[in-house]
Amino acid sequence: MSRPGEFLRFLLVEEEMLVDTAAERTGLTPQQIAGVIAGTLPVTPELAEKLARLAGTTAQFWLKLQAEQ
Repeated sequence: MSRPGEFLRFLLVEEEMLVDTAAERTGLTPQQIAGVIAGTLPVTPELAEKLARLAGTTAQFWLKLQAEQ
């Protein structure tokens, strides 16, 4: 699991949010959300913007997590 994936998984558990719900809220597919969690889909600037809106963070936060893995 990647650093962004760890945080995203934590967020979904804390918010009791399904992957499908996260996908709907971000405009991503459930497979893309699962890919971030598994670490198989790297966080790009565009993806970081979508995750930031979901999590109430910044895109820079997600990009920094990606860089730290």
